Amino acid sequence: MNGADAIIKCLEAEEVKIVFGYPGVAICPFYNSILSSDIRTVLIRTEQNAAHAASGMARITGRPGVCAVTSGPGATNVITGVATAFADSIPMIIITGQVNSELLGSDVFQEADITGAVESFVKYSYLVKNVNDIPRVFKEAFHIANTGRKGPVLIDIPIDVQNAVIKNFKYPEGEVNLRTYKPTVKGHAVQIKKVIKELEKAKRPIICAGGGVLLSEAEGELRAFSEKYRIPVVSTMMGLGVMPTKHPMYFGMVGNNGKPYANKAMNESDLLIMVGARVADRAVNQPDLITHDKVLVHIDVDPAEIGKNAGPTIPLR
Repeated sequence: MNGADAIIKCLEAEEVKIVFGYPGVAICPFYNSILSSDIRTVLIRTEQNAAHAASGMARITGRPGVCAVTSGPGATNVITGVATAFADSIPMIIITGQVNSELLGSDVFQEADITGAVESFVKYSYLVKNVNDIPRVFKEAFHIANTGRKGPVLIDIPIDVQNAVIKNFKYPEGEVNLRTYKPTVKGHAVQIKKVIKELEKAKRPIICAGGGVLLSEAEGELRAFSEKYRIPVVSTMMGLGVMPTKHPMYFGMVGNNGKPYANKAMNESDLLIMVGARVADRAVNQPDLITHDKVLVHIDVDPAEIGKNAGPTIPLR
């Protein structure tokens, strides 16, 4: 088994059904190996669309989308799709071919430092230099992409590593334990009690749901909470679908292109619970309005988002 075969085995272990991409010399070993598997390949017309298609697949299935492209221009062409997935917290695995390991840094034909180029908008990136690292790298990549605040992970694999023989292939089993990556997903008990106290006092509470609710598959819980305590819900654009459009407790989308009455309801509430939303300018173009004369509760899996655009009364991660 060579490195390319090992990559396919890794994708099969992660139950990947479709890979979007465009073949080229540096990724040819991968595409030769995938022909012997049941994984379907979708040929796109430009690499940017490979990333967009993988992103779309992830949005629908909730599983990381996968795309595979060649080195140089193939890799740089996916950047727009990767940046989009990062902005929207979409889990995705991007596999890029690379020139021979011994030629890295030599400015040879179709060489590009893709790991460096995407550094600001991937959760993590790998440059695989040892074929025996492939199982570990893919196991970690899928774990990182689909946990915590989800996002894209890029794996750059030189062609000689794809062709190298791997000894004793075994895909890691069980949970991934990374010393430097331990996302927190359980709410802080003390902060939750503070939220409950504020809810008991509130006269005009409202929930603003963002894309994080959908990504964490928590729309059922949010809907049940809204119905039980009769708390209206508005959503950001990324949060569309959290509530049925005609649900009596749903007031519509907020923001520049949202419903005027949804914006008014959010602005005039005395308790605003932001769930899985970034408080970005398209949803809240005047952050002062959602902190003035009201209690703001901001719930997000990514602590970096809490308080970034509007200071919460009660942060909850």
